Amino acid sequence: MDRRVLRGIEGVVQPSTLVCEPPPGNDNCPATGSAGQVWVTVTQGGRSLWHLLAIRPAASSGTNGSGVELRYVDYRGKRVLYRALVPILNVEYQSDGTASS
Repeated sequence: MDRRVLRGIEGVVQPSTLVCEPPPGNDNCPATGSAGQVWVTVTQGGRSLWHLLAIRPAASSGTNGSGVELRYVDYRGKRVLYRALVPILNVEYQSDGTASS
């Protein structure tokens, strides 16, 4: 491991000048703020590993919403989380792809 910083990697989404928008090239993510949720199941070899409910920010139970809310998170059939909130985090990037300080 040589700890080099790699920049301009082909195929990686580059930072955008837009504020509070999905990453460039992600046109299938409407910025409507509409409520919604989806059940997610991750399987391996026909066996369910993860099963959870993912809730969009507009429908989350956080005071001012949250980034994503997960509920009823089961791993291999065992409940490991009842509810988890992920706060919204906006990061401003400079033109060279590094985070502003």
